[in-house]
Amino acid sequence: MPSPGASLSGRSPFSPRGWDGWGPSPPAVKRAKTLGRQFVEIPAGSFRMRRTPGDTDENAPPEEVLVDAFLIQKTEVPFHLWQEVRLWGEKRGYTDLHWGAGRDADYPVIWIQWFDVMKWCNAWSEKEGLKPCYYVSTRFDKSQVYRTNDIHLRIEWVDWTANGYRLPTEAEWEKAARGGVYDTRFFWGDTITHDHADYRSHDNVPYDLSPTPEFHPRFNATKMPFASPIASFPPNPYGLYDTSGILWEWTWDAYDPKGHLIPRAPNPRGAKELTSGRVLKSGCWNVSAYFVRPTHRRGFGPEGYDPFLGFRCARTAIPTHNPTIRRPAPDGPASGVIRE
Repeated sequence: MPSPGASLSGRSPFSPRGWDGWGPSPPAVKRAKTLGRQFVEIPAGSFRMRRTPGDTDENAPPEEVLVDAFLIQKTEVPFHLWQEVRLWGEKRGYTDLHWGAGRDADYPVIWIQWFDVMKWCNAWSEKEGLKPCYYVSTRFDKSQVYRTNDIHLRIEWVDWTANGYRLPTEAEWEKAARGGVYDTRFFWGDTITHDHADYRSHDNVPYDLSPTPEFHPRFNATKMPFASPIASFPPNPYGLYDTSGILWEWTWDAYDPKGHLIPRAPNPRGAKELTSGRVLKSGCWNVSAYFVRPTHRRGFGPEGYDPFLGFRCARTAIPTHNPTIRRPAPDGPASGVIRE
């Protein structure tokens, strides 16, 4: 299966501790360490999923979808958090997680497989005293927690009621990414420039109005990847950052190339059979504006890892009195941070 970004794939040529000659300022690191752990509550309700008026994606037919309330990370998982959890898990049964990579502490982690993400989410859950979501059977006990090996998990092996960390479903990801705005390509409107996102500008996309062609001028460094630090652009109305561009984001769903052409039950969780990989969303720093629309979707093998892939976590249960959770108003954008 081809790389979702370009020809760069396989083993990372970069140091897992970052790149020489790069380093964020202390305030940037502090901000990344704060934002990278914060979650937003997305309210329950139905929304119009998939392609918007004017677009013609055959694998993304529009449909009305209902999802329950859930929590989702404000940003993609930063490299420093990946390493913190990976090192903790290494001594507790999570023995084969990839190192991953990241330009520095305030950049998102890259070079991680879908399998890695499943195990890492369980490790973070256990580290925080939460119940893991992913198991190797329908027995949701400690002996069956998914910790090692590359296993194609089935929908029924997921404890969707657990309060631990997991990947968002495609429907959850798209609802959160669009920020309550469903009639335009992006939450800010129908056109895009480098003021909005980190992507590769091309003049063959009519709604790409960026005056600077090719890579983002602020992040076009001498060494790839040209991904930007987390939260480099304004958040959407729900308070989420970087839902267009920077990195493709893994979701839970098995990819159905034809989309879902018939009405589905609430809380859709993708195709039952894994035939075409897992769903990626968001686009990345190396693709055109066409791919960074929140409605765009593509499949990619769960064993794949390269400098174009990242992720953010979701949670099913909603903790109370947690100052790191931002709760949106019932019908729209986030209304503020709930504090103790």
